[in-house]
Parts: sequence; structure tokens; C-alpha cells
Amino acid sequence: MKRPEPDRTDSHAYLILPRTSLSSLLFAAIVRDTRGVQLTADEQFNFFPASPLCAVTWVREGSIHLVDAAGTIDLVPLPKIFATGPCSRPLVSWSASPVYAMSVGIYPDAWGVLTGVDATGLSDRSRRLDEVLAGDLLEIFNAIAETDDFRAGFDLIQARLEGLWWEVRPKHFAPWLRLENWTRALAARAVVSGTGHSARQIQRRIRSWTGHSLRELRLHARVEGLFARSRSAGQNVSLAEMAADAGYADQSHMGREVRRITGVSPARMKGLIRTDKRYWFYRLLGKRL
Repeated sequence: MKRPEPDRTDSHAYLILPRTSLSSLLFAAIVRDTRGVQLTADEQFNFFPASPLCAVTWVREGSIHLVDAAGTIDLVPLPKIFATGPCSRPLVSWSASPVYAMSVGIYPDAWGVLTGVDATGLSDRSRRLDEVLAGDLLEIFNAIAETDDFRAGFDLIQARLEGLWWEVRPKHFAPWLRLENWTRALAARAVVSGTGHSARQIQRRIRSWTGHSLRELRLHARVEGLFARSRSAGQNVSLAEMAADAGYADQSHMGREVRRITGVSPARMKGLIRTDKRYWFYRLLGKRL
């Protein structure tokens, strides 16, 4: 199968979509490459939304440091290969030197099926990959070290995972284009799984699979849909019109949810995505949608 071409929105970051056969497992690969790019002190920071996804990140060159809510940079860098669970709040990272890194987003329920490790244990945490995985799976994810570049590395990982995923993948895992489709299918699966069918039991299943409640997942899906719509909407479209089109009760409802996922208001986020290099991830997310 022909490899998808990287989808570049910034000269120092690009997106690679997974093979169709793996799109119920992998959300996308995002590569950040600032080698040879002159960044200002402000542009060394990176802003990310809260997310229901798990991720594996490889840092080939440079280092990545987390930044807390007060703006303090953790002097201890994240490991060279680490796993991150679902994040309930937006994140900020910082890299002083040029960095070459890739993160691969993985749906949390698929992560549990593939690895046997519940996403709940990784919620709002980043851990060295060898503290989370072992055996063949750890070897597969470590195999990227054998490649010269991340595009080839992502191809290698997909080739190694494809057969394994088809062996363990339940038949109800269909290709997901957006979180909205995934969330809807997840809720339907929770209803028919197990022996109990009360609302509480259904919620427990969803949280055990994803680390989030169904309400929280629907919040992520609505904000994702807003990003998709805002990318295609004209500059003259009002926030009230965007809120109505995205299914919010009103503009205030939209504002509360966007702030929870991104940390800023919808009006400010719209401008930041368009002009601020620190928000490169949001531009890639919009391209993904």
C-alpha cells in the first residue's frame, strides 16, 4: 500500500495518516522537526489541547520538558521514548535546543486491546515506554531506532503492528475519521458488552476503556468538530454562528468547553491558530479533520 505523503502546515511540523487497516488503532503520527529552524524564545514553547487519546513519543534529537500551570519549566526532560495517557487538561512543553520528535496518537480502547494496559493507569501521566510495555510490543515500538527518519519509522511500526492488530482486533472496531464517530460507536459497544446494562455499568465500562466518562468524550468530540468547522468557515462567520453549527446550546456553552480543552477562549484560539507558531499542533489537528 502506498504511504500517504506527509501533510505539511508548518515548515517544522507535519502530519502522517495511518494506513486504512490501522485507522481503528492509530489516530495519526505528528512529527516536529526544528533542526535548522530559528525559533524565538517564545516559539520554543508548544501548546496542546486536552485529549482522550494515548500516545507514544520518540525524541530523536533534543529534549522535551513539561511546563506546569504556573509556567515553570521542569528541568528534567521527558524520556527519549515515552507513553502518555489521556489528558484531562491542556498541556504546554518547551524545548531549548532544536528537536526532532514524533508522537503517534492511539485510541485508548484500542491501546488496551493491543497492549493489555488500561488507559486509566496512564491518565494525565507520561512514563518511559519500557515501564509500561514489555516483550514483542516494546520491541516493535523500539524498532523505530533502526530507521533513519520518522516517516520510514512510522511505516515500519505500521508494518509490524498490522498483522498483530488484525489478530486481536474485535470486529466492532471500524475505521474512525473523527472522535465523534469513535465516541458514538464506543457508547453503543458499552451497551451490549458485559452482563449489566444499567447506566452506571455502561459508564464504568467506558471509563475503564478510555480513562474518560462518556460526557467528557462527547465534549472532546464537540470541540474537535468545532475545529473542523472553523477551518473551513470564512473569516466573517460569527462565533454565535459557529456555536450553532457545531451543536452547542449557545455561544457561552461553546466558550466554556473550548476553554476547558484549550485553556483559552474561542475568539482568542481562532487568532492563535492562524498566527502563533506555538500553536502549530492545532493547525495540524485542523488539517487532520
